[in-house]
Amino acid sequence: MKKKNWNIVVYTPRNSLGMQSWIDQNDLSEKVEVISDLTCIKNEIQAAIVVNAVKDHVSSINWALDQGIAVMVEKPMALNSVDLLFLLNKAKQQNVALVPAHIFLFCDYLYQFKEILVSEDEIETISIDWVDPKNEVRYSEVKTYDASLYVIADWLPHIMSILSMVIPTPILDTKFNELELQHGGAEVWLSLSSGNIPIQVSMAREGSARLRLLQIKSNTGKTYSINFTKEPGEIFVDGKLVKNETTWGQENRPTIKMVNSFLTLVESGKEDDALKVDIALKTCQLLDEMYPIYSKKRRKWLRDTNHLITDQAGIRYGLKEQRSVQLTNNKVIKWEEFVN
Repeated sequence: MKKKNWNIVVYTPRNSLGMQSWIDQNDLSEKVEVISDLTCIKNEIQAAIVVNAVKDHVSSINWALDQGIAVMVEKPMALNSVDLLFLLNKAKQQNVALVPAHIFLFCDYLYQFKEILVSEDEIETISIDWVDPKNEVRYSEVKTYDASLYVIADWLPHIMSILSMVIPTPILDTKFNELELQHGGAEVWLSLSSGNIPIQVSMAREGSARLRLLQIKSNTGKTYSINFTKEPGEIFVDGKLVKNETTWGQENRPTIKMVNSFLTLVESGKEDDALKVDIALKTCQLLDEMYPIYSKKRRKWLRDTNHLITDQAGIRYGLKEQRSVQLTNNKVIKWEEFVN
């Protein structure tokens, strides 16, 4: 963006001093300014990228749409389909672009994996493993998660965007079957399906090591997998390494491609299929189905007093998540109501 003819305003009421320090350190003051009050905006804003806490997404998007500003939103766009449909309808009425930031739709290594899948083979099963360690440093910063954002809502947008690249049926046809959880909700297993293809998804926070693994078994018995724990990852067929991305770092990274695609849409109206909202909408529809079941099973797990002895870390995680959700929703729930 620094190379383009854009000036950037960063609005952050919580960390304006830290952001200003970052701007100064990176010699960006001529292109970037930081404000802590929206009334301080002096110039016309054409595009906004929403990257704040998920609980603030709807209000931030709503404000931008009211100003006639095109919006890109980090995942998840919203936590339920009611909120998302409201925003999408408003964007349509305002004739303003509202798009999701599905980063994996801009990853070349996943398209290379898709090309390696033999077209005459039919997919028999799909499995995805997605794990974050308890303590992780990413891009020189300690990575933390939003405790009020349960793990399914946090990662399902990624899962759905990746699935959209490999399943033969439209992503909107994906169905939710069941879920199980352990460790207070820090570990979740999802059973999905697309047509007659079963899809198993394993997600875990506070794991022992980072993991990003997609595995596909075909009807001929072949197995295809891509481990992109460390991007751009490695592709295997029947356990044999067949592709190792060599151009990573020589071309624009996925985030740059994604932002450029959004800015091109704002500048010229040229649409990119990777910015369509169908995946975000389907994700919200699935979250509508999953959350009541997830919440009930988490409460049931926490009521099991054996976990006070066998999994105190899970108890702490589950209570922290539930308390964060309560605070986010401005609700005070008595302990008796919480466990029952």
